[in-house]
Amino acid sequence: MEDKLEVNRIKSLYQEDAILQNIEKKYNKLLKLQVVPYINCIVNQYYLTIIGGDHYTKGLISQCKNYIEKLDTHLKILKNFKNSDDITNFIKNKRESAKKLETKMKKKYEEYINKSNQEEFSIKFKILDFHYLQLETNSLTNKKKDNKDHLDILKNEKIRINTFIENEKDEIFQKLLESQLGVIEQQIDLLK
Repeated sequence: MEDKLEVNRIKSLYQEDAILQNIEKKYNKLLKLQVVPYINCIVNQYYLTIIGGDHYTKGLISQCKNYIEKLDTHLKILKNFKNSDDITNFIKNKRESAKKLETKMKKKYEEYINKSNQEEFSIKFKILDFHYLQLETNSLTNKKKDNKDHLDILKNEKIRINTFIENEKDEIFQKLLESQLGVIEQQIDLLK
């Protein structure tokens, strides 16, 4: 009787499950994004943030990975029960789809990491370093680790960006830098 209850409990979790579908919709929406004017470094930053995450949120890759881990946990549980073939196969199919999506997203993420390492203005405005700082902030806040060194790096980055804003003549790039400055200030507040 308990076997059937547990199998039914897991089945019910997936009857209305749209997690993978929602991740895929967000990813496809990102791919269809039209940016005018198209400025490489801003697009690179946006892709890195959505796919890889930022200081507050997990990116689509992490969301997909967490979903796969949840599927794996339920598959392990279902191994212990007879008469769970239908739901086991269903979850295996979902897992296969999730792995394919995760692979596509990782490839696209790597593409934008490479673009950020090569594109002139992405290098000038340290788009990739900025992204990695956000990921480190996210990691430190989630793990409640000592963050003094990282906080010092963020404070130095704030000084660098303020200096850069004063010297930047292009209005679009000034707005990019102001946005980065706001994100740095949010991270500093988050870590205090």
